[in-house]
Amino acid sequence: VNGKQHTVTWHVDDVKSSHVDPKVNDDFHAWCEKMYGNSDIGHVTVTRGPRHDYLAMILDYSSPG
Repeated sequence: VNGKQHTVTWHVDDVKSSHVDPKVNDDFHAWCEKMYGNSDIGHVTVTRGPRHDYLAMILDYSSPG
């Protein structure tokens, strides 16, 4: 996307999206919310920053390398 890699990983109802341009992630979130979010089953939520809890793993990107 936009000449850069957009990485999307998923397992059941957990999704991880990463791209150098935050707008790409914003657009992907909006698309996911439009396609799958609703008041019956819930809305798509976003976690931003260097630390994430994904599939019972703590992904910590706060240290370079």
